[in-house]
Amino acid sequence: DRERFSDMLKQLDIPYPDYGAAKNAEEALEVVKRIGYPVLVRPSYVLGGQRMRIVIEDEELTKSVVSILKFFPDNNILIDHFLDRAEEAEIDAIYDGEQVEIMGVMEHVEPAGIHSGDSNAMLPPYNLSEKVQHDMREYTRRIAKALNIRGLINIQFAIKNEKVYVIEANPRASRTTPFICKAYGVPYLNYATKIMLGENKIKDFTYFKRLIGYAIKEPVFSFDKFPGVSRELGPEMKSTGESMGIDTDPYRAFYRAQIGAKNYLPTSGTALLLGVDAKRVLDFFYDRARKRDPEARDPLLASGELALAVIEPPPETGEIKVEDLLVELNTTRLKGLMSFSTTYTARWMISMSVVLAASR
Repeated sequence: DRERFSDMLKQLDIPYPDYGAAKNAEEALEVVKRIGYPVLVRPSYVLGGQRMRIVIEDEELTKSVVSILKFFPDNNILIDHFLDRAEEAEIDAIYDGEQVEIMGVMEHVEPAGIHSGDSNAMLPPYNLSEKVQHDMREYTRRIAKALNIRGLINIQFAIKNEKVYVIEANPRASRTTPFICKAYGVPYLNYATKIMLGENKIKDFTYFKRLIGYAIKEPVFSFDKFPGVSRELGPEMKSTGESMGIDTDPYRAFYRAQIGAKNYLPTSGTALLLGVDAKRVLDFFYDRARKRDPEARDPLLASGELALAVIEPPPETGEIKVEDLLVELNTTRLKGLMSFSTTYTARWMISMSVVLAASR
């Protein structure tokens, strides 16, 4: 019950996005009048982000709520303010009734709004500050104790302007638990099972983490098997598997994970972003790169090997004219046009910078 969970966060003095609950479209519209767009619409008691949507206007909100109630009658729908351009991270942990063991803190490559199962996860974090990681660990301890669980818990966070917000908590094994076990070489799932059965406590085990460097979890998709299916990513999960890359260098670890997922990346060429969000996607990754190293060269134009053209529609029409596109293509001498959704373009572009950085 997402409303009850949000109420609990309030009692625990843990930051959370402003929210409200609704049983029908009329109540949902009243909630939005108070918290404002954009909002994330989430049904209770679902897995994989089923029927979750990010919406920005009343008609879309009404359709989303009606769709949820069609499949889940009498569902308690949570509507919370969506933290636009926030980073996302998660923690897997074990609680035995007395002590909390943090299995791993993972940073997502994709921004908040993409389902965690469809995001690349970096272990340990590369960009998150010590303060942010401390707050994540502290909130995990508070939630695990408040829920009084025995065993595993996964908690997902959004970070904006160095402030940590809790998105949701799942008192169960998540898809990242085997990833952490393999990366660190620690049999956490074995330990958690014995704790759930009441046979052991956290203090009965040793936790020597063997990872040297970074591990990356890369989602694998099966879009090629389902022609016509939208490839656009969002809060509803679409991946069907995972790949993993490990290296002492985070860029090479990311590249290994991409190859494991059969995403064979070009090492030169021209990238073209089309659409309203193109500039915003670029700005997001530029911000991340500059935060990591303010003196670094342009992360997407390294060594002149990667040319970039950003073509956005004029705000008055919202459309790109063919003649304008041709002029831009001739100007940049584009070698080939690649068609990606906004999210895939962002992933491909950061992958390009990874390849170039790894090759230098």
